[in-house]
Amino acid sequence: MKTEHTNSIVSVFPTSILTSNMNFNEDERGNLLKAVYDIYDNDERGKRKASENKKFGYTTFLSKINLNNDPRFAKLKDLIGQDLNSYINHINIDCSSQEVYLSEIWINIQAPGTYVAAHRHHNCIMTSVYYLQVGDGAGELIFIDAKESHYMILPEYSKETKYNAISVKITPREGLNIMFPSWLMHEVAHNLSNKDRIIIGFNYKIRKAAKLKDK
Repeated sequence: MKTEHTNSIVSVFPTSILTSNMNFNEDERGNLLKAVYDIYDNDERGKRKASENKKFGYTTFLSKINLNNDPRFAKLKDLIGQDLNSYINHINIDCSSQEVYLSEIWINIQAPGTYVAAHRHHNCIMTSVYYLQVGDGAGELIFIDAKESHYMILPEYSKETKYNAISVKITPREGLNIMFPSWLMHEVAHNLSNKDRIIIGFNYKIRKAAKLKDK
């Protein structure tokens, strides 16, 4: 009698990344670029930090500038908020007893030759990066597998797939927004283009029920 044998393979612990396109008209994009460089021109602390760490470029993250209520970013913030709602619905966050809220907006200006080392966004739940300006060869956003398998015994594969890759690269383009869980390790490759790579970033945190009552 033949032995019955069946099997199945399932994927567990998938990681979701949202991408969207936000193509502002020429005037709107010009106003965003002007806002970014105006902030840079007036941020003495940020420029000093950037000059001390030239390989990493400029960021308002180090100078603690609060851009959350800057009206120049209001439309972009609203559009990112729509992506946030899509992401929340996708992963089924229960918003009846908690709130996902914007904790900070920041700017990165990556001059040619600069890069961003591997990092996470601690104490946040979601992060979004909008590419305002990108040149050819500006460098990929690289997500690094959160599992520890690649620190153990790692076999050779006949081809790379989503089931065995230890990193995923996304090539940036102007108007692209990428939203991902803040715990996901990521880095940005060297900017090999001849123009600044500019992103506007958003971090989100979460308030539990007790915090909501105090709002």
